[in-house]
Amino acid sequence: MKTLTMRESTDDLESIQAAPGGDWRRRSLLGRISRTHPMFWLFAGIAIFFILIAIIGPFIAPHNPTDFHWEQGNLHPIWVPQNQYTGSDVYLLGTDTNGRDNFSRLIYGTRTTLLLAFISVPLAALLGITVGIVSGYFGGRTDSLLMHFTDIFSAFPAILFSILIMLIFRHRPFGGWLNGFGVLVLAFFLVGWVSLARLVRGAVLSIKQELYVEAARATGLKEKRILFRYILPNIIGLVIIWSIAAIPRVIILEALLGYIGIGITPDIEEAHFVVTSWGGLLSEGRLAIHANPVRLIAPAVCVILAALSFTFIGDELRDSLDPRSNRSRKVSLIS
Repeated sequence: MKTLTMRESTDDLESIQAAPGGDWRRRSLLGRISRTHPMFWLFAGIAIFFILIAIIGPFIAPHNPTDFHWEQGNLHPIWVPQNQYTGSDVYLLGTDTNGRDNFSRLIYGTRTTLLLAFISVPLAALLGITVGIVSGYFGGRTDSLLMHFTDIFSAFPAILFSILIMLIFRHRPFGGWLNGFGVLVLAFFLVGWVSLARLVRGAVLSIKQELYVEAARATGLKEKRILFRYILPNIIGLVIIWSIAAIPRVIILEALLGYIGIGITPDIEEAHFVVTSWGGLLSEGRLAIHANPVRLIAPAVCVILAALSFTFIGDELRDSLDPRSNRSRKVSLIS
């Protein structure tokens, strides 16, 4: 029987790409997605549209979202004629009670809400990956301790836990940072990581039993190199899918917190980066549902479209990145 040297064994390990992570990275992801549900491109376009609005919104907003025009208060949208409250072509979606442009505030709210999602989701993913990998790979007391720690956070419903975090830190010095933006990031960060930690732990428990990982240990590779070279690449697809699926959850949770009045604090100075959010606009629109329904309908439509788009994208990526996915059993959002 031939005995492999350390160098030969290591070279053989470098050529092993049978793991799922190496497989999906070699394939043409866009090519596989293009052969899936055609509605993917529609929802992808909607998601990209919202992202572009969040980036260039301040440059295309027709008005300063914090400017008060008392004489133009409570204007209806341009297409709604109603006596003295007839809509004006200057304010496409009308104005609020203080005469602020609803359309400009909706644009600025898009920036706040999406930025919140794109900051809190990676932070939660980082913690979830760390806990899941350490727990699943090392096992034993480490696994038991980290899973008990995870159980503590998962014992609280996500919505109630987020409300609790907001109420505790809202009036602290940290709570006023960016009009409550920092507290929202903290709330979503503490809520979101738990599910990913469990998913990663389950994947690592399976991956570490693979032959290529056992061979890596046998060749004397350090644990750190095994984790970063053979474990982490094989869970990247899982993390990507989870991250995209988490974005709509953050959007909806922010809308809910804003609707009940404990989200972003509306600002009256444009110089501040966070002026309002979709949740804040829902809260304001709720009070004006009879006077001007568009103030509630417009941010609600944005929340629904953004959440639906990222959810559909996450479903399609899950089926494309997972070679074991049974496409025949997939339940489409559009059927």
